[in-house]
Amino acid sequence: MGSKKPRVFEPLITSIQHQPTYYVHSMVRHDGTPLSHGHTPPTFRKKRDLQSTKSQKRTRNAINWMLLFADKKVVYSKQPYINKKGEEQHYFNYRLGFITLTLSALQAHPDDYIKEHMLQPFLYWLTRYHNSSYVWKCEAQLNGNIHFHIVIDTFIHWRSVRAKWNSIQAKHGYCKVYQDGSNDKGNAATQVKAIRNEQQCSKYIASYMAKKNEFQIEKYDKPFKELPKLSYPDGSITLMKPTERKHYLRFTGGRQWSCSENLSSIRIYTNEVDDFLETTMTEFDKHNNPKNLGEMLITEAIQKSYSMSPELRSMMKMEELDILHRYEHLRRVYVHRNLKYCKLPSSISDKLANIKNTRKFPTQKFFTVESLN
Repeated sequence: MGSKKPRVFEPLITSIQHQPTYYVHSMVRHDGTPLSHGHTPPTFRKKRDLQSTKSQKRTRNAINWMLLFADKKVVYSKQPYINKKGEEQHYFNYRLGFITLTLSALQAHPDDYIKEHMLQPFLYWLTRYHNSSYVWKCEAQLNGNIHFHIVIDTFIHWRSVRAKWNSIQAKHGYCKVYQDGSNDKGNAATQVKAIRNEQQCSKYIASYMAKKNEFQIEKYDKPFKELPKLSYPDGSITLMKPTERKHYLRFTGGRQWSCSENLSSIRIYTNEVDDFLETTMTEFDKHNNPKNLGEMLITEAIQKSYSMSPELRSMMKMEELDILHRYEHLRRVYVHRNLKYCKLPSSISDKLANIKNTRKFPTQKFFTVESLN
């Protein structure tokens, strides 16, 4: 019998991992690389939910990273537009743009085909010709067609977006394209918007892009024979009631979202290998007042349990020990404002600047367009 090799324990150090809206106390190896806990299966709150909670968190983080590294863009238009105050204005500022891509005709190909042969060429055009970062997500419309929402951090004129997407559609038989870039269906297959509310854009857009494929019930007055059916990826079909209509008629197959390479796997650590770890985090906490997520949830759950009867509290596992056990791991998490608006110590700001330079985020400043219409 051969002797077992002695187990080697790697030295671990205290580390703080920074995300756009929170930071986490953890342990890493002495060389600064994070510990690998293996691949854990995604957790789904609902049986037919296609995007896990972990996937939603990654979507929000990718959009928040994009907002953090995006420069403010100034756009000038010769034709003025009327702002909320009723005044004519030629300039406006923004950091992120929002693109919606739809099909001009009923979908004739599987979802995977649309993503591979139509969405991917469009994303390649964004990165190759406009040096743009992106986060995309797909959904199904009321007519059953797949459509895409894309967040970008560069300025691209809506005519260019329309001409490119219509040319891709034409190759696969969804429309014919005229010289001005429009199609023969008479409906707009693209929509481009500038997200101008900087303080709310990360919260609103991240929540919109990371939302689940939940169903919204509305009135439906068509005869029973014309009722649509709700289909699922596993092949099962549900017939809707005559008085109901749901926002999504089906789930989209395959991957639900993705982001550009420069946004994936961004990790910023402050650990004991760096100098003045304690001083850095003390300075950060002093200026930005982060809140302990675990303590907040524990306090909220305990206050909620006071209004329950002892039997109900026991049945729902809302005893104080159960609550502490449930949220104990979140005591290492501290939430704060987006790093874009935080007052940062020099060590953290230097790390962010290094990420921006090495991952080649675009730096656009000023643009002129003929019209905003």
